[in-house]
Amino acid sequence: MKRLAPILCLLMFGRLCVPSADAQQTVRAIGAVSVALPLSEATPILKAEKKIQLLMRAGPSGTGLDALGDRFVDIALCSREVTSIDRAGYPQIQFTEIPLGVQVVAMAVSRDVWEGGVRSLSADQVRGIYEGNIKNWKEVGGPDQKIRVFMSEQGKGQWEIFVQWLYGEIKKAPIWKGE
Repeated sequence: MKRLAPILCLLMFGRLCVPSADAQQTVRAIGAVSVALPLSEATPILKAEKKIQLLMRAGPSGTGLDALGDRFVDIALCSREVTSIDRAGYPQIQFTEIPLGVQVVAMAVSRDVWEGGVRSLSADQVRGIYEGNIKNWKEVGGPDQKIRVFMSEQGKGQWEIFVQWLYGEIKKAPIWKGE
């Protein structure tokens, strides 16, 4: 079974060196908000104890990976697993992953849909809903009610986690058309 809870991680190339007692090192990072927020709590400690100034900017995991691959930043903040496609895009970079935690994405239905009989959905059914081929809950054993989907913005961490689980690779996911 595929995981829907990828590890939150830092991705780095090379090593972050510890500066001498008098020097301050600046480290640049970009990527997932879900990683940037908890990491931001460490910035005062890094500055005080290690003389490392951590400059972070939030954005999608893919943006962080691209910036790291192009060597614009020192650290990519990712809320999803790094794929073989990500690695193939930057063969000259050997990414070092440092797991920090796990992010979970859950699918939910409203109470009336739950009480109407929808207790679980197969991956094929979820794909059908995502792709717009299944439009009514009665098609999956629920009430005669139009399906309304609330989806994270394409390219954002939660969307990436969801479609990676659903399609195996992010690039295989069709563009979300919404309603």
